[in-house]
Amino acid sequence: MGGDALGRDERIGPGFALHTEFPGAERLADRLPDILPNMGPATAGRIVAQVLELGYPVLEISHHERVPVTPDWGMPRYRERRARQEAVRRRAIATDGAPDRAAHAPERSPDPDEVDLEYAAVRERLEFLNEVSGRIGTSLDLARTIREVTSAAVPRFADFAGTHLRAQVLAGEGFPDGPPDVTTVWHRVWVEHNDEPGRWDDTVPVGESIAFPEHTPFFQCMVTGEPVLIPHIRDEVGDRIAGQFEKRDLRPLINGRSILIVPLKARDVVLGFMVLLRRPGREPFDDMDRTTGAELAARAGLVLDNARMYTYQENVAETLQDSMLPQVTPRMAGCDTATRYLPGRGWAGSAGTGSTPSSCPGRAPRWWSATSWGTGSPRRR
Repeated sequence: MGGDALGRDERIGPGFALHTEFPGAERLADRLPDILPNMGPATAGRIVAQVLELGYPVLEISHHERVPVTPDWGMPRYRERRARQEAVRRRAIATDGAPDRAAHAPERSPDPDEVDLEYAAVRERLEFLNEVSGRIGTSLDLARTIREVTSAAVPRFADFAGTHLRAQVLAGEGFPDGPPDVTTVWHRVWVEHNDEPGRWDDTVPVGESIAFPEHTPFFQCMVTGEPVLIPHIRDEVGDRIAGQFEKRDLRPLINGRSILIVPLKARDVVLGFMVLLRRPGREPFDDMDRTTGAELAARAGLVLDNARMYTYQENVAETLQDSMLPQVTPRMAGCDTATRYLPGRGWAGSAGTGSTPSSCPGRAPRWWSATSWGTGSPRRR
């Protein structure tokens, strides 16, 4: 079968299937020896039996279609409600010509469908936060936690998500007190989006270290520690923001979109922030989304702080162990030198044990072992 005989959404490929699944199974079995090379009846019968047992050669023709699916958050129809209220006010003015009376006219009772939509929106956000919280609290690995938080936001909550952390947070180091400034270096840990793969790799590459300019919403979020919401980025606003960055053009990424920037905080300290974007064809971020994003960032910030402290303590422990190892002596003939640190038990009052070999002229190598004390634990009587 030629490729032109297939439609654009059809695929063809070889496969195997039981010959008994097709009509005329006996006729198929009888025709199978005809396509085999010339051989004796016994050999041909044995091969045919094996082929029929494993599967008859077939061509699999499949047809697939793409159906667009738009996530529906069940957004409250506040715009339609405002339009209806405005229509009622205009009718009242046209009827009795009393604007003041129309302004204080009783509001129509809420539509049950609108109440259901608002309830569905709140419930959807709570389910989203509960699901994300369960995913991000299972590991103390900093990079894995960031990837899970960023990936969970797309496409359910946003079309683009990028997470930035202070460089010191990733390194497990401390940083100065007070809010960040223009000299603070931020590391882009992860980016997730539902555009074509690689679409924004050059614009916002993962792993890049950058200091954000002062007159940008990103800087405003990291300094104030509060979410920044721009429901719609007009072209002039997007051009002004993109103009602050010299080495990249952010206009294709941000212009015409809705943006929400939420800080990642722990103990009132900004550890990083997350940039969330929605496409023009999607409902823009609103106040409810701002609250949801802030709650998501607050939960993620606590997990990140725990992971950061774990990384810091791990680095301290490794540095302490390295400092307590003895200095390795020069290599001796016939003797391999190796040292290690074994942590001691708390009840014994021992901080750890170290060991090293030594050699005296004309004698066999000796093995020395030493134990360090002074953990600060009370001595038992």
